[in-house]
Amino acid sequence: MKFEPRPYQADLILKVAKAYQDGARSVVMLCPTGSGKTHIASHIIERSVAKENKVVFAAHLDNLMDDTSSRLTAAGISHGIVQGDRPSNPERPVQVCSLATLHRRGYAPPADFVIIDECHHAASDSVRGVIERYPKAKLMGLTATCQRADGKPLGDVFDVLVQGPTPADLLKLGHLVPCEVIAPMPTKPGTIAMDPVEAWRTFGHPGARAIFFCSTLEEVDAIVRQMPVATAPFTGNETGSVRRDVVAAFRAGEVSALVGCTAFAEGFNAPPIDLIISARAMSTTTAWLQACGRGLRPSPETGKTKCRVIDLVGAVFLHGLPYDERIWSIDGPPVRTGAALTAIMRCKECLAVFHVATVCPRCGASTRGLERKKRLARVEQAEFRRIDTMPPEMRDAIALRGIEKRLRQSGRFSEEKIRHVAAFLLKKARNKRA
Repeated sequence: MKFEPRPYQADLILKVAKAYQDGARSVVMLCPTGSGKTHIASHIIERSVAKENKVVFAAHLDNLMDDTSSRLTAAGISHGIVQGDRPSNPERPVQVCSLATLHRRGYAPPADFVIIDECHHAASDSVRGVIERYPKAKLMGLTATCQRADGKPLGDVFDVLVQGPTPADLLKLGHLVPCEVIAPMPTKPGTIAMDPVEAWRTFGHPGARAIFFCSTLEEVDAIVRQMPVATAPFTGNETGSVRRDVVAAFRAGEVSALVGCTAFAEGFNAPPIDLIISARAMSTTTAWLQACGRGLRPSPETGKTKCRVIDLVGAVFLHGLPYDERIWSIDGPPVRTGAALTAIMRCKECLAVFHVATVCPRCGASTRGLERKKRLARVEQAEFRRIDTMPPEMRDAIALRGIEKRLRQSGRFSEEKIRHVAAFLLKKARNKRA
């Protein structure tokens, strides 16, 4: 079965091909959770194999490998698997590999083209060690969020960023569902706003398929014990077969909730999820968006119409709403732009968070007298703070060049639009400093 890409996927494939034609050796392909990155990668692999290239697809999670393998099989692409003691077929043109196995063995299957899934991990020493074994191969990274928690830039590994549709684009096309964020106020900094199980009771709905993000395994155990519906832990410590069984039961509705720390933060595909309860710190935009992204896929089987995120730690006020427009960069953290920079409010009646409006879009309550949180996030100010000691003219010129570079890397704006948006962002930063 040959893979037929959607129009936006076909456009992204052409953009990636052009980046290589223009001289890039390594390209990051960035598109949101639910956009079909594995579909796109399968098509690119198919084209590469047709040119008699050898391909390595490397991922750090079992489910990412299994998903890719099944898609390649469906497309009739012969491939082997390199992971642990699974049977290998090294003579086949495509190898689907575990990054951990490659790192541990010091092994490098022959390849003309290497694909790294969830490539925001690529600046780590272990993944870079694998990449460095392919000095002559073309490299492509796949991610929905190209920001690392430790701040290491992906520009040290990749040459070019090619950005696909935004989450808002996919929402308009019907490939994602709307998302509402509810954020109770923590009583003390560094604490959660309320007990996660109580949050499930208060803000959940009958038949919800929920996932909980916790900080510790002890918290996972406590929630599993207290939940009044079928609930299973999903910590990453389970065997592969147990994880597959748990996910199958969750998708079938036999289990109503899963509880873990980070095991389903990436590469976890369960469309029925319509309730996310975040009870752990989200220190980066990547962590926040990856968590929210677990619930944005449509689920025709369950009739899901939206996803609800219960933010018990206030991450939304630091990183913004899931559908905010962002300019991503391989040289630094993402920057929100456009309407995403307008103030946000929290409804005093239902605690929903939204951009400025006269009434709450969730419950219809008046917003008169609500506090407006109007600021750029800390990460969006980092570049300006770094150069604060320079003369104002030099500082602004450097900042403007940096903003224009990020906008240009996104490939989504004309030169005229780049100048306009960059000037607007610079003005916002100057006003903040003042």
